[in-house]
Amino acid sequence: MEQEQDEEKLLRSVALQNARSIQLARDRAERELLQTQEALRESKEQTTAINEALLIAGLHQHELTEAAEKLNSQLQAEITERKQAEESLRQAQKQLKEHAATLERTVRERTADLKETNEQLAAFVYSIAHDLRAPLRSMQGFSQVLMDDYAPSLDETARNFLNRINASSEFMDKMIIDLLAFGHVGRTDTKLESVKVQAAWETAIYQHATQIEQTKTQIQTVSPLPSVRANEATLAQVLANLLGNAIKFVPDGVQPKIRFWAEEWEEGGMEKKGIGGLLDEWMDGGKSNPPIHPSNNPPIQQSPHPAIPSSRPPPGFVRLWMQDNGEGIPPDQHERIFRVFERLHGSRFPGTGIGLSIVRKGVERMDGSVGLESEPGKGTRFWIELKKA
Repeated sequence: MEQEQDEEKLLRSVALQNARSIQLARDRAERELLQTQEALRESKEQTTAINEALLIAGLHQHELTEAAEKLNSQLQAEITERKQAEESLRQAQKQLKEHAATLERTVRERTADLKETNEQLAAFVYSIAHDLRAPLRSMQGFSQVLMDDYAPSLDETARNFLNRINASSEFMDKMIIDLLAFGHVGRTDTKLESVKVQAAWETAIYQHATQIEQTKTQIQTVSPLPSVRANEATLAQVLANLLGNAIKFVPDGVQPKIRFWAEEWEEGGMEKKGIGGLLDEWMDGGKSNPPIHPSNNPPIQQSPHPAIPSSRPPPGFVRLWMQDNGEGIPPDQHERIFRVFERLHGSRFPGTGIGLSIVRKGVERMDGSVGLESEPGKGTRFWIELKKA
């Protein structure tokens, strides 16, 4: 009996343990099921997110594809437009080159024609001017014969008329001579070489020796004078014309005073050669500087207080200055005086109005430039710039 009870207890114990094992297995299975369901739910959510991301990526890819296609079309259009522009540019350059060649050829032809025409005109003017002097000399000769041989039998009016005829013919003869000189400067082959300014200046002074003596002109030369690239005869003529004007255009009763000097500057703006200028004391009538005449022309050293010019010559050039104590020239007339037949002072002073035209043409033929600084009543400073030798 007891044995049966023990077996029954053992069976109940085994059954209880099995039930507990089954319950544990069931609980474990439920937990695993829940975990599996949770994993499935998360997997589903992830799948949904992935699908949404794929959809968005697809949309973006479509947009990027459209943008890429649009950009590619724009690039193709720009490439085509650039090629067309390059082709147009090549055509324009070709046409421009052809036009430039045609224009250059036309300019050469017209320049040659103009040069030939100018030469013919200059020769014609020279010939006419030369031929006009013969009848002028006849007019002068016959009017002088009338004055010498028949003056007593002529009344005052007739003698006045003869004097006017003689004076007019002399003036015209001077005008023709100046025209011939002007044409000669323009037609002469100006060969440039190293010229000593001192030699050209002495030649200019010699040409006006009589006028200098008669007017008691005082001349100062600031030494040393450099050498320049010029034509000696042309430079001497230019200086002579300027010197003649400086002697002539002074107020009545004023003794002409003239000073001539040169200046030159190096690249860095440092002074290389001497600068000269008229001392105010000497210009106003002082005697601090003695006069220089053609017969006694030693160089005078640079003044200790020169008049500093308002500008400097460019490097490689020499500027020659000539200053006088004449009547001066208004600023608005500085350009006019270089024109042919321009006479600023009218009949107050003798002359034909061609001298300064010859100066400008001669200086330009020597690859130089000319100008002036002047005011009425304060004299004039003419300057000439030429390449240094």
